[in-house]
Amino acid sequence: MKNKIHILVLLVLPLLANINITKSLASQLPPCEAPPVSYLNVSNITTTSAYLDWGYYNPPGGSVTFKVDMYDVTTQTNLPSAFTPGLSYLYSGLTDGHEYIAYVSGTFCYPGGPFGDSISNSFSTPTIIIDLVLENVASNIKSHYLLIKETH
Repeated sequence: MKNKIHILVLLVLPLLANINITKSLASQLPPCEAPPVSYLNVSNITTTSAYLDWGYYNPPGGSVTFKVDMYDVTTQTNLPSAFTPGLSYLYSGLTDGHEYIAYVSGTFCYPGGPFGDSISNSFSTPTIIIDLVLENVASNIKSHYLLIKETH
């Protein structure tokens, strides 16, 4: 019976050592949540899209996937999330004349996350009617200017 116990101990000890090595390696991995981006710009806003870009310093330890969330303040609804490894994203499918809040967060563990803290920025899409009126006003001003210039 003593021989069987020694053999069992010899078989179990290497397994325990592997578990400890695995735990040690896992504790050295960075957490899944990436640090927040440093800024979030919204530009080139049209009636149906907005261009988002952000700054990020990637600490050593892995590549980051960013999640872009969009909230429609006007209808109080969350729009579908988008995922990108880059530092910019063109979010389309917006509605003219609506107010939005864009959020960006990152993870080292894509897919699945979890994602780190997000940073946000608010913006509004222009209304089509206003754009057409302003375009017509600008065109009329230019026409009148050219007419006045030609007559003098």
